[in-house]
Formats: sequence, structure tokens, C-alpha cells
Amino acid sequence: MKKSKTPFLIVIFALVGCTLSPSIANQQTIDILQVTKIGSSVSIFLDFDLNSTSQLDSNKSLAVLVVFTQDEPFVIEATMLFFHTVEEDFLFWMLGDPYTQAQIWQLGVENEHFQTQNELLTLNFIEYLGITKPEINPFVIALIASGEVNNQTNDFRPILEQFVMFLPIHYEFPSIEQPGTTEETSAKKSSQGSVGGLTPGFTILSTVGIFLSTLIVLRFKRKK
Repeated sequence: MKKSKTPFLIVIFALVGCTLSPSIANQQTIDILQVTKIGSSVSIFLDFDLNSTSQLDSNKSLAVLVVFTQDEPFVIEATMLFFHTVEEDFLFWMLGDPYTQAQIWQLGVENEHFQTQNELLTLNFIEYLGITKPEINPFVIALIASGEVNNQTNDFRPILEQFVMFLPIHYEFPSIEQPGTTEETSAKKSSQGSVGGLTPGFTILSTVGIFLSTLIVLRFKRKK
């Protein structure tokens, strides 16, 4: 009588649950309905009422990441981060890629750098001269992010990590011992599929899965 291999499958699915981060597994994204760039201004229609905070807890915010890049290759030239919190709205900007270099953020000013009206978020990025080039386009992601943000925040790595799986390429954050320096730090990039590349946890899972599959085959051959 053949023994069922169901226990092995249960182990594999249990490993899936262990290797996925709860913050990623429960990530709530917000639909981007339309993005329009005119000159140095970007209009973003969200499936979210920016006049309301009913969907937010005290330690969460609506975070909108806008990176300016050419389609090929995907290289971030400038970045904007907008936050809609229970208390108020914030906008931060920087020139360059925050995933591969030291984060040097500037605090934006309402009406000068951003305006909100119902589901419409309008951004003005006059500091980034390349925004007016036709080959430069905004790539926008919006989600409900964990972590408190205020006008003194200068390290957004915990927030930016929540966006990684939605980017067209996969980033691994460098370890920055002295935040705020102008030295560039190295970051590994790898091409990916539709969900942002393989995460380290998924790589471990794949290795374990191969090992278990081999074990099952060997045991089956021995019974023969």
C-alpha cells in the first residue's frame, strides 16, 4: 500500500507561510487610475479620497512613491514621496535613486510642491530639470504603508522597502553605516517578472523545495 505524500506538501506550504513577511503578505495597494505629466507637473488620480483619513490607523499612512525614469533601462533619476497621514500631508523629494545611494531628502511645501483635491494629487517638481524631457516618465505606486512619518523624517528605508516588490526591477538595500553622507553605496539589481523579482525568502524556499522533491523521488525509488 502506497503512503500518501500529503505531509510533504503540507511542509512545503508551511514553509511558504514562514518565509513571506507579514507586512508584504498583507500589503494593501491603492489603484492608480490615471497619471498625466505636463511640463514639471504630474497629476495623479487615486482610488482614494485624500480628504478622508478613515482608512488609516495612527501608525499608517497613504504613501505614494513617484520615480522619474526612462522605460529602458529602468534607472531612477529623481524621486518624490507623498504621505497622507491622520495628522497632515507631507511631501519629500530627492534627486537620484534612494535605493542605490545615500538618501538626501528635501521637505516639500504644500501648494508649491503638492496639492490635493478629493482623489487628485498634483505634484510640482521644478527642482528636477529632466522632468520636462519627453522620454522621462513618472512611475507611480501607492499603498497603505506602516511606520510613522513626520516633517523631521529623513530615513525612509523602512517605507521604501514596502515598495520593492512592485518595482520593475528588484533591489536589495545596501547597509548604510553613516546615513546622510554623499557617498554612493552599492546595491544589487536583478531583472524580474511581474511581481518585482525573487525575494531572499523565496530563494530559500526554492532550495528547500528542491531538496524535499529529491528526497521524495529517492524514497519512491527505494520502495520499487
